[in-house]
Amino acid sequence: MLATLRKLLSSQMTIAEWIGTGFLLSLPHIALGVIWVVANAGRFDGFHGVERALAVVGSVLAWPVLLLPNVCIS
Repeated sequence: MLATLRKLLSSQMTIAEWIGTGFLLSLPHIALGVIWVVANAGRFDGFHGVERALAVVGSVLAWPVLLLPNVCIS
C-alpha cells in the first residue's frame, strides 16, 4: 500500500495536466451550483444586466454557503 502511494506521489505532472486535473475536479461543484441556481431562480428577479450575471456566477461558485440559510430557515 505504501509503495503504491509513494509511486503515485513521486510522479511528475506538467502545468497543463495540473490545470486539466483541477478542471475535472471542479466540474461536480460547478454542476451542482448550476442546479442550485436553476432551482432558486426567483432570487435573481430583482437584478438586471451585469448585476444579474455577477449574482448568478457568484451563486454558482458559492452554492454551499448559500445552501445553509435555506436549510436553517426552512
